[in-house]
Amino acid sequence: MVDELAADARGPQADFSTAPRAVVDVLAHRLLAVLAALRAELADPAYNLILRTAPTGYEESLFLVWSLQLFARLEIAAGLELATASPSSPSHRKTAAARLRNRMYPTVTS
Repeated sequence: MVDELAADARGPQADFSTAPRAVVDVLAHRLLAVLAALRAELADPAYNLILRTAPTGYEESLFLVWSLQLFARLEIAAGLELATASPSSPSHRKTAAARLRNRMYPTVTS
């Protein structure tokens, strides 16, 4: 099973290379926090990190927005999943998401 976390520009910004340094710094900081949470809570699963940005010639496009996607493999596919191309345990995703949220944004108790 693969789950996704995504981030994108907050407006019409097609080309990631033109993103302000402050945006890149915040994105890097948050990405490190997410990866640390994945490592701590979910035993450092395999993942793919994909940066989608404007193709050549469309850097100034107003209809494109760059995005960063992180796909984490949360389960190992077995026979049924491989044969049907669909996950057989959707509840694991909710548990994993809750554990990551609790790791990233712990509640303050008094």
